[in-house]
Amino acid sequence: MSAFYAFTASNPLTEKLSVAIIDGNSALTRGVRINKDEPPDPRVSTITPTTISLLKDIGAWKYIKQHRHASFSKMQVWDYTGLGYTRCNAGDVNKEALGYVVENKVLHRSLLLCLQDTDFEKTIFPSRLTSMTCHSTVGSSGSGCSYADGRLARLELDDGHNLFAKLVVGADGGKSRVRELAGFSTTGWNIYKMQ
Repeated sequence: MSAFYAFTASNPLTEKLSVAIIDGNSALTRGVRINKDEPPDPRVSTITPTTISLLKDIGAWKYIKQHRHASFSKMQVWDYTGLGYTRCNAGDVNKEALGYVVENKVLHRSLLLCLQDTDFEKTIFPSRLTSMTCHSTVGSSGSGCSYADGRLARLELDDGHNLFAKLVVGADGGKSRVRELAGFSTTGWNIYKMQ
């Protein structure tokens, strides 16, 4: 979620928007500090050159470079049976690295630092979304929730706040509360886990 806000704050097309950030993560409201003495985070992300370019554009890469990260120049990927695989080498495409491995907490905190460093107009609600409904403004009709037809989304938070929005972005993960409340269905399956 912090990547979305950092990008929105740094983009000339969206930097003038008034944004409400609804997130129960306490890191959004307290000071963000990356402590090099903390043990490494076992959860990591693989960052590609395209993602690095985006992180540079929004100002997060400078924070990531100050902390634990490692480049990789070779990669082998195989299917779970071990019968098929593919290998990639940065030298084959005249690159020094295919990407970087970055601890999730370093990535997350770097993005939060970018958000805090901006003058981007934002209000942070350290809360959770409990309901979302569409409300008509004067003269609108029809169903659905589109600002184009004069409808606003009403967001009710667990701390008692009520917000109205022209646009709601659900950047809240695979088990998205926003997606659930909007009524978007998904399909999925359990992935076989090797023992």
